[in-house]
Amino acid sequence: MIRKTPQQIKKEILEFLFEGPKSITEILTKINSNWPTTSKYLEELKTESKVNEIISSDKMKVYRRTDDPVYYSIPFNKEIRMKTLFLLREIEKKWKEDKKEDLSKTALQKIAVDIIKTYELKLPTLNFHYGMTTCASFDSTNSSITNLIEDPEDKDEIRKYIKKIFEDKKHTGVAYQERVYQYAKYKMPFYSAKETLNRLFLLYEKDKSNKNLKQKLREALLDLSLNYPIKLDKFYLEL
Repeated sequence: MIRKTPQQIKKEILEFLFEGPKSITEILTKINSNWPTTSKYLEELKTESKVNEIISSDKMKVYRRTDDPVYYSIPFNKEIRMKTLFLLREIEKKWKEDKKEDLSKTALQKIAVDIIKTYELKLPTLNFHYGMTTCASFDSTNSSITNLIEDPEDKDEIRKYIKKIFEDKKHTGVAYQERVYQYAKYKMPFYSAKETLNRLFLLYEKDKSNKNLKQKLREALLDLSLNYPIKLDKFYLEL
């Protein structure tokens, strides 16, 4: 049996953590090692700023990659992670081929969500302060992640969906326009109101004497408050 080098073992740990946060027990089982040895390598990876410990107790330790592409290291399974990253990679690649320009991270997320929703891909989306995104971020310069992405079985279908969605001329690749389009298409009035208010504040900073802007700001604040996502029934006692 060929003995693995420390670098090979640490590489194996990092590749395993690409699937999401793992306990030290899961890791030592994966690399066929014991607790002290596995703990030693994990400590070295921590020193190298490649992993960090997200749960630490006498009975359990859980680790994650510091460059985990999934937001908040939510423990989605490997298939979801891989397919989401494949989708993001292919959108960015196709956009550069067709438009001869880079795609902003916000625009990339908006287009990806539109594909997931339109073609009912079984991939999760999350709500952030700027609307819906996929569950992961994508950085084409991070080869330690991009080199691990595998093509899913339905890769050809996904590429067709990307090509089809690019025919929608409302996908401009401009972050602001992509946000506004998503809010309108998927009926997200709170986000639309917030976007309008942000734009008005920027204009107001440039010209505070504009009375028309002041009135529009008042109207935008009212619109935002009316669309605030709170279920009012929580504020009433059952009689």
